[in-house]
Amino acid sequence: MKQCKNDIEDDQAQAKPKRIYTSWKNMIKHWPYITFPILGNEFCERFCFYGINTILLLYLQNVLKFSANTAYLISTTWKQFLYLMPIGGAIIADGFIGKFKTILSISLVYCAGTIVLTVASASNYGTHPWLDMIALFLIAVGTGGIKPCVAALAGDQFDPDQVAMVSVFFSVFYVSINVGSFIASLITPILRSIACMGNDSCFPIAFGVPAGAMLVATMIFALGSFKYKKLPVKENIYGSVAKVIWRALVNKTKTGPKREQWLDYYLNTHDCEQDEKCLEARSKKHSDFCAKVGLINDIRQLGSIVILFLPCCIYWTLYDQQYTTWMGQAFLMYYPKIGSFELKPDQISAFNGLCIMLFAPTFRIFIYPPLGYFFKVTPLRKMFIGCILCMVATCMCAGVQFKVQRTLATLPASDRSLVSFVNTLDDCDLTVSVVGSNDNYTLAPHGFMTDNLDQDSKETFTLHPGSNHFTLSYSGPNCTKTAFYPKDVSADLKAGKLNYVGVTPNGYYVNVADTMKASAGNGQFKLNIDIGMTSSWTQNLALCRVTTSGKTATCDSSQGDNFYYWETNYSDHQDDLDHVQAMKGGSVNVSSYVGKPILPGKWQLFYLNNTPIDTAHKRQKADVIPMDVTFDMEQQGGNFVLVVTGNKKKPSWTLYRTAPDSTVNVLLQLPQIAVLTASEIFFSVTAYEFAYTQAAPSMKSLIQGLWLLTTVIGDLVFTILTATKVFTNDAVMWLIYAGILGVATVVFVLLAAYYYEYSNYGESEESEVVEEDLSVDEIEDFRSTKL
Repeated sequence: MKQCKNDIEDDQAQAKPKRIYTSWKNMIKHWPYITFPILGNEFCERFCFYGINTILLLYLQNVLKFSANTAYLISTTWKQFLYLMPIGGAIIADGFIGKFKTILSISLVYCAGTIVLTVASASNYGTHPWLDMIALFLIAVGTGGIKPCVAALAGDQFDPDQVAMVSVFFSVFYVSINVGSFIASLITPILRSIACMGNDSCFPIAFGVPAGAMLVATMIFALGSFKYKKLPVKENIYGSVAKVIWRALVNKTKTGPKREQWLDYYLNTHDCEQDEKCLEARSKKHSDFCAKVGLINDIRQLGSIVILFLPCCIYWTLYDQQYTTWMGQAFLMYYPKIGSFELKPDQISAFNGLCIMLFAPTFRIFIYPPLGYFFKVTPLRKMFIGCILCMVATCMCAGVQFKVQRTLATLPASDRSLVSFVNTLDDCDLTVSVVGSNDNYTLAPHGFMTDNLDQDSKETFTLHPGSNHFTLSYSGPNCTKTAFYPKDVSADLKAGKLNYVGVTPNGYYVNVADTMKASAGNGQFKLNIDIGMTSSWTQNLALCRVTTSGKTATCDSSQGDNFYYWETNYSDHQDDLDHVQAMKGGSVNVSSYVGKPILPGKWQLFYLNNTPIDTAHKRQKADVIPMDVTFDMEQQGGNFVLVVTGNKKKPSWTLYRTAPDSTVNVLLQLPQIAVLTASEIFFSVTAYEFAYTQAAPSMKSLIQGLWLLTTVIGDLVFTILTATKVFTNDAVMWLIYAGILGVATVVFVLLAAYYYEYSNYGESEESEVVEEDLSVDEIEDFRSTKL
């Protein structure tokens, strides 16, 4: 076997010098304009993805009825699968059909997924959630499959030596991503908040518009078909890399020539005379040339990049929470009106896209050059700064969460119970005393006991779970008919819960309060209903908006934001009547209905004698009988139980608060989003460019896919910690996450300082740099991107 020799350096030395354009004038003049359809495609595709991603959490919780934690896990797992797909896309693109055909074919799968999701959101409950999961699977295959190919195809349109133009393009490319993200994050929350199909939200429209955007994206991309520079598919680079690594490991265990580096052991059994690549290269170069030496060097560089990528995974653990737990935080906050504009919690993420558009050019022009006076601004140093800023943003989020937690319902430890009393009497003050204790509390008519950490108010009793006893006494100038009122209460209290005792003229009952706040995203409060009148009612109920003029509500079932209903005996869905219990000390039953999110306003309760909207969304006129129960609730985010007693002719009602209103302004999230976006500019924008320019020409799609794989690992960390319920306090959780990123950042710095060496695949030594039109700062900025 002939000795293998690397002839790459000799080949580069013989190459004709090329001109590298770095001035804006020359870059514009020589810019490959076929990149514009790619930018248009990326804008529309990102509009589609972020449009769906922005409202997905709300859809999972409010339409598919998953709990908050389950919704987080589904959303994160979907993204993990999504970011696994780039590996498949890169394999298909680099090894079989090329980048263009891969993008076009997988885009059609993407389009199918968006259409299926739109149809699923408009379908009846029988199609949920399996049809939705099929749609999310297709979308993940689509958006994930094209991820490593779009940027790489765009990069192929440039001459490899035009490092400055590639750098500018990736900044513009990233801005196009965030323009699409920004517009989608503003528009889709508005679309989903439209009342349609008998609901106070409209996910079919909110998903349908992104589906249309994806169809447009595919058509825009196809328009450039005959103009794209389509590099030929040379080999399945994944297979080649795997083969070299496997053979090197096997050869290392066998006898043979000793090598300095383990990958070089592949050459022990390689025979250039039997390798088509080597024979082809030798016919063009000289008889000693070995094609596999260059491949081994490329794999060695790939390995260096992968090792450097590993600590970067934790960055994504924190960053991606802006679309899960950060959004969950926003659901628990107060949404202000800005003029006539009603801010939605899922719109707050649009600020990220806005900041990207502002920060990307600002950093390049005003931030990086001044930093260059203090230290050399290299890509890895930018990424280090990005990690630090991400830690700061996460700590800021924890600070906001500490405020938010003071507006949540107070719950006891797992070995204790809270109990509140609700006085539904019209004329009597109620004094409650705990048997065996000096604790007592007096309630005015229609009063109740409640806790509010934000107001430092503590009224409920904290007791041991199980059977507890209380005595009741009544007082007041008009309190005369107390003979049949309950005097002694025995309550079996549930551990770790807020229990409440409703005291009525017909006896008392014990219930567990619903303290989970509404997450519908329109500033709703949550309303449970207890009906404990002398004549039992276990049928449907309706809540209708009272007009601004104060007239009786019309109960138009076609207006989902003005009409809510509780239905019993669903044909294929759960019953809104949670349970019925006999009132103790009397002969009356209490019907307890589940909590529903209700928009702020003035409302009236009605008996509902039919089902106005069936599971196929067919509208029927509501057959209602009014009840003399009207209340006004303009605050956001509180939890209430509407307790109705008395009789049908003369009902009496009490609105019992089980959780405080949401009072922390959602705009407090803007600073943490701004800092996180700054970290994104330093880290993610730079990483896109770094991954492309540091990879060998044959491995650019592969390295893009591996870079996206860091997101999978980062999200997997979040998934594991969430599924195992390691954290019970979200604010503490974020502080711990910031600490974990701090450790990962130290590892990253050590690798960057003592392990990694930059490659120069994008520039030959003989290239001529044309920089006559650049300022001193711009020249330094250009040079710094190559260090």
